Amino acid sequence: MKQRKFSPLCVFVILTVCSIVFSVFMLIKTSGTCLNFIVSGGGNDRYMDFFNHITYVRVPGNVYFSSQHACFPPLIYFMYLLFSRMLPQDATIMYNADRTSSYALLLYVVYCVILAIFLFYSLHKLARGKSIEWSLGMTLLIMLSNAFIFGILERGNSALIVVILLMLALNLREKDDRISREAALVLIAVSAGIKIYPAVFGLLYLTEKRWKEAKRLIVYGILFFFVPFAFFGGRQGMIQFVRNQMTVQANQSGIGSVGAFWNLLTGKQSGTIAAACYLVLAVAGCALAQDLWKKVFLLSSIMVVAPLWSGRYTTIYMIIPLILFFRESRQEGINYIYAVLFACIFLFAVYNTAGALDCFHTNLPYAIERMSIYIMNIMVIAGALIQYVKSLGSH
Repeated sequence: MKQRKFSPLCVFVILTVCSIVFSVFMLIKTSGTCLNFIVSGGGNDRYMDFFNHITYVRVPGNVYFSSQHACFPPLIYFMYLLFSRMLPQDATIMYNADRTSSYALLLYVVYCVILAIFLFYSLHKLARGKSIEWSLGMTLLIMLSNAFIFGILERGNSALIVVILLMLALNLREKDDRISREAALVLIAVSAGIKIYPAVFGLLYLTEKRWKEAKRLIVYGILFFFVPFAFFGGRQGMIQFVRNQMTVQANQSGIGSVGAFWNLLTGKQSGTIAAACYLVLAVAGCALAQDLWKKVFLLSSIMVVAPLWSGRYTTIYMIIPLILFFRESRQEGINYIYAVLFACIFLFAVYNTAGALDCFHTNLPYAIERMSIYIMNIMVIAGALIQYVKSLGSH
């Protein structure tokens, strides 16, 4: 069979590079003012998922009572507590980005550099068999995307730590030695202890009938989630954490999550039901899908669009299925469509239109990101169900 000249990877690279070139041109043409419609709060709330949480945890036992936005599980607050002890008391001021000191900004720069190095390392490990140059190029394209620049860097959210841990875990769980496979369980549990939603990756063990490992994963997850509350408010802190979570999840808007998007489309407040239906379909698709990247894509999508409130930083979770896709993909027609959609998820785009705000209640680049994720969900879930029905017919 004649090989196509362009692989799905070529399509992805060409589209993302073109988006970077065009956006650099737009930045020059507008002297950066085009970012006013892209950056959260017009740049007045920069890095605050990092600095606010340092401020919240200055009194550890009071962290969940300091603000309703102190809604992370307690494990990650050990890191923020360490940072808070490294800075003067007035280095960060809650909800006041302009009062952030140069010392705090320097700490954030070092933190980001360290994460970038670990991102490259974990990506290269998961890419298994790819060259260092391949991994470096993919890391650069990811770091020059809206998902990374405006989702992770500008927000300062810890979601990238979860991505790194999950990529390392997915690499280790495929190893033959027991220590590596156990380490994978611990990394997934730590990820869930940081962001809760990575707990869905336990479904991989259930679909593969690795029951003993699944049981140990549950034990590790319970330990990493509940034990740290002893240092951050105890029982009352746990209760307040749940209240803060409920408050944050009530802030549905735009197209960030299935529930919010459903409410926007229908004009009805039935998004919770829509999110539950999506969750059932995604889990079923994960169980039926044959390709690992498709299973991981659906699990990552659950973390991105299933919560009632989903921040723009959650798009970064799509790095995991992206790498697995290019590790496994063949030059088949549908894979070119997937490559285009992945490119839309990881575009660097600063162009916006008023129509996007009217239609999607958000800027155009973010609308493209989320719509691409929704389209891929439909394709992957439908493909898994069709494949399952065909397998029944063949028997």
